[in-house]
Amino acid sequence: MADFGGMVLTSLGLNLLAKAQTGAALNITRVAAGAGVWADDTNAEDVTALVDERLSVPIQSLAVQGDGTVKLTVVISNSGLDTGFIFRELGVFATDPDLGEILYAVAYSGDRYDYLPASATTVEKVLDIYIVVGGAQNVTATISPGAVLALKSDIEEHEAADPAHPASKISFDNAAAGLEGDPTRVQAALEALSARTLEPLAVSRQLYVATTGSDTDNDGLSAETPFRTIGHAIAVVALNYALGDYDITINVAAGTYAECVNLRPYSSGTGCIVIVGAGIGQTIVKDLPTTYANTLPQTIKAVTGSGEYTLTDMTISAPSVSSLGCRAVYINYGVVKFQNISFLGGGVVDDLIIKACKGSVIYLLSGCSLSAASCHAFLYADTAGEIIIVENVTINGSSSIATAYASQLGIIYRDMAIRQQYPAQLRGIVM
Repeated sequence: MADFGGMVLTSLGLNLLAKAQTGAALNITRVAAGAGVWADDTNAEDVTALVDERLSVPIQSLAVQGDGTVKLTVVISNSGLDTGFIFRELGVFATDPDLGEILYAVAYSGDRYDYLPASATTVEKVLDIYIVVGGAQNVTATISPGAVLALKSDIEEHEAADPAHPASKISFDNAAAGLEGDPTRVQAALEALSARTLEPLAVSRQLYVATTGSDTDNDGLSAETPFRTIGHAIAVVALNYALGDYDITINVAAGTYAECVNLRPYSSGTGCIVIVGAGIGQTIVKDLPTTYANTLPQTIKAVTGSGEYTLTDMTISAPSVSSLGCRAVYINYGVVKFQNISFLGGGVVDDLIIKACKGSVIYLLSGCSLSAASCHAFLYADTAGEIIIVENVTINGSSSIATAYASQLGIIYRDMAIRQQYPAQLRGIVM
């Protein structure tokens, strides 16, 4: 998801907050998403409207947190959206008793944006927004009766009711058992398990994975009780925790992990999931595509949006299969950073090593290398995907199309600071 870095009260919002401290009602009316580009010297407090509002989002719930903030829950959905847009702006609107509707709080992600496609590809993201209300005693929100998704609490109350369609009721805890390696079935389990109540983190947390671990018998909370697979550790985070502003680090011990790692969406503010290996050549992740019928052979992927992930200190290898769509990394919609990673081809003619598409952003930080005997392209960005090379990347091998190739609004940058794009006439060839 886009990295907004927290909401800022506008001047109009601060004035309304002052009125609310003296007893005036503070009614939050809606949330809006925008695609506008702010000038470098823009002060968020001075903003009175989104530069390019594209989507007005109804509020599903408001919860007072007891620390001078409230949590708004909204669903960002592309249902009925004719044209996709780059999601850079987020605004919270409220009713001022003297001015009418105002922009109460705003956030801007800049280059850390997300992409919301047109409705041909369904996207729905539950977003928790925390805003300051101080000591206001009368804080309300305009709740839409036609909200897109039922809230977790709504589902839990319904399932607890008598009679709550017991014939069709499933065991949510059992639904995810043994599914961590199967992308299609895990996605279905995630949807079914969306009714679970997430635990908000108060501190950063560590999880552990090892080849000697167990996804069924261990809790993953220590090096002595690790999970067996990276995919299971990610699923545990996505299904159980709201990260807020805290990180969860998944420590992956030395060994070879034969799995397709699906970077799942999860609930977060500025916090993210960090996956740390034992070192290049020590922690090796390599998909075995024959395990997953009817799916493209890819080792690290995000196909429904991922939020932000950082992966460090490991080797990531493409599957050993000659197949169109064979990739070491394939990211849709999310933001993924790689540092000190060796990316390897699968030993055959791989399609691509790293692909970013549909508004995703891939950062290649220090210590990254890509090697393949032969491939179509080492780096490929399309459909508004971006690959940003922050520091030099070592590339070994040959490519049949180009070392780096961009199409359909995809962009590959060789200098993060100045956003210098590879020249089109060179088809993205770099270094």
